[in-house]
This record gives sequence, structure tokens and C-alpha cells, in this order.
Amino acid sequence: MQKLRRKNQYYPFKSSNQYGLARSLCMTRMQSREFIQSFAVHGSAPGKFRFTESDALFASTGEFFSKIDDLRRVGTSWIPSEYIDPETNCHIQYWRRDPLAVLQEIFENTSLASTFVAAPVKEYNSDNERVYSDLHNTDWWWEMQVQCTIIYSLS
Repeated sequence: MQKLRRKNQYYPFKSSNQYGLARSLCMTRMQSREFIQSFAVHGSAPGKFRFTESDALFASTGEFFSKIDDLRRVGTSWIPSEYIDPETNCHIQYWRRDPLAVLQEIFENTSLASTFVAAPVKEYNSDNERVYSDLHNTDWWWEMQVQCTIIYSLS
């Protein structure tokens, strides 16, 4: 699955249009099977409103639901976990994902490459004044990098 995702960042969907269509059909709550059939499937009944981008349409509602299910297999798995409160012995069940694996997915996502900043930058506006608008162009990042370098070199 990872290799397929590298070839097509929208995998298991075949295009950004199909991904966008699926996303719109799942926002807030999943649309009904009948709505998906009439709106997002090739060969829908004539006269009904249908999505116009042909590369986004699905062959069937079954294909749509199978691609939604495939999304689970592409990303980092959710793991059932439990917290037991030591004072009350209350069991709280929740789902979690491995944060390092999620970070790796983010770093491997080529669509984020143009917005990803890996080092601090000193930016200036047209009046040659320093810009302080994001974490990567503030003094904090520079100071933290110097502190970490000193601590690392002392140990």
C-alpha cells in the first residue's frame, strides 16, 4: 500500500477529483447508498443530478465503499487502548495511533513538501524589516537550536 501511495498520493482513489468527491460524500456523516448511487456512480439514472467530473465517478456503490474501507489500510493503524484510573479503578477505553508513525506519514507526504519548513529562516519584507509571522521565522527556533547544540556538545 505504501508503494501505491507514493505513486498516487490519493490512493486508494484514482485522482484528486475522486478523492474530493468521496470526501464530500462523507463529511459530517456518510450519505445514503441511494444518494451515492445517483450522485457519484457511472451510468446513474438519466435526469438525476450527477457529479460532472468523469474521472471522479465510481463504477458502483460497492467500489465507493471498498475505497473508503481501503483508507484504513493505507494509514497508520488505530490501536485500542485502555486507561485505568488508579484512584477510582475506572476503565476508560480509547483508540490511539503511534505518533511517530503519523509523523513519518506527514514527512513522506509529497503534497506537503512545498509548505514544509525544516530549519529556521530569517525573513524580511520589502522595507527590509524582519518578519515574525510563523514559528520558523521567529527568534525562538534560532535560540532553541543554539541551546540544543550547546547541550549536545557538552555531553
